[in-house]
Amino acid sequence: MSGSEGDLDLVVRGLRVATVAMARVLAEEFIAAGGENFVHTVILGAPEEVGPLYLSVQRVEGKTPGELVQELKAELASAREEIARLKSEAQDTQGHSAPAPPAAPF
Repeated sequence: MSGSEGDLDLVVRGLRVATVAMARVLAEEFIAAGGENFVHTVILGAPEEVGPLYLSVQRVEGKTPGELVQELKAELASAREEIARLKSEAQDTQGHSAPAPPAAPF
C-alpha cells in the first residue's frame, strides 16, 4: 500500500467507524429479532463464487448455541430420571408397574 503514515491512520480510523456502524446495525437486528443470546440468518446476494453466507450474532457474555443445547440435554436427562423415580415410587406404593420413560433420542 502506498501513501503516508497519515493515510494509513485514516484507513484504520475509517475501518473502526465502519465496524462501529456495522455493530450498531447488527445490534438493532438482534433486538428486532427478539434475540436473547444469539441470532442467525442466511444472507443471499453474495458473489456467485462465494455463494450464500451464514451470519451469526452472539452476545459476548452469552452462551453459545452448543452450550445451551448441552444444558437442555442435561435438564432433560434429569427430568427423565425424576419421572422414572416417581413412577417407581408409585409402583411400589400401588403394587403395579408403570411404563418406563422413553429413552433420550441423543
